[in-house]
Amino acid sequence: MIAGWSLFFNDLTEQLPLVVDGIKETCKLALIVSITGFLWGIIIFFLSLSHRPVVKAITRLYMDFFIGTPLILILFVIY
Repeated sequence: MIAGWSLFFNDLTEQLPLVVDGIKETCKLALIVSITGFLWGIIIFFLSLSHRPVVKAITRLYMDFFIGTPLILILFVIY
């Protein structure tokens, strides 16, 4: 039983730098996507306040599409 744990920890110490690099990249990507999504949301919000009917209609269609469509379906179509 101890040999199994020994193998586990040997593999863990061997792969730990890769795991840490993966965690760093995931955090960077999450931060970038969060900031980008926030900025895109602000842009769409202000466009929806426009007095031009065409701009208002386009932003309304955009919001209705993404609000009304399940996320898994959007991810499936993109993939």
